[in-house]
Amino acid sequence: MSIEEHKDLATFEIYQFYARQHLKRDIMFDSQTDVQRIEKGELVSFCNDFKMTMPRSKIIEVFKKVSPNLTSLTLEQFKASLPHLAMEHAKAKIRELKYKMQEIKFVLEFPQN
Repeated sequence: MSIEEHKDLATFEIYQFYARQHLKRDIMFDSQTDVQRIEKGELVSFCNDFKMTMPRSKIIEVFKKVSPNLTSLTLEQFKASLPHLAMEHAKAKIRELKYKMQEIKFVLEFPQN
């Protein structure tokens, strides 16, 4: 199995895990595949579980980008959301690091003795 195939399989398994989060228990086994989907809440849970710290509003913004009709995400839309989520996560981390750098700079410029 190639690296791309492993990546696709892992992405599919992650998608299936989060898509099953709101399956109802009384649904017949055969019809469960018809209702598997990822909604906004599952996308937020995915980001939290994978430590992608960013405001919820940014996650919803990404959801709206990949699902213009605001319907639940298909596997392809979920895959398309991953680079957007990574970019938003990176931006949030950069803002956090800039703030920490400013604090350090302030302390170094004005030592308290």
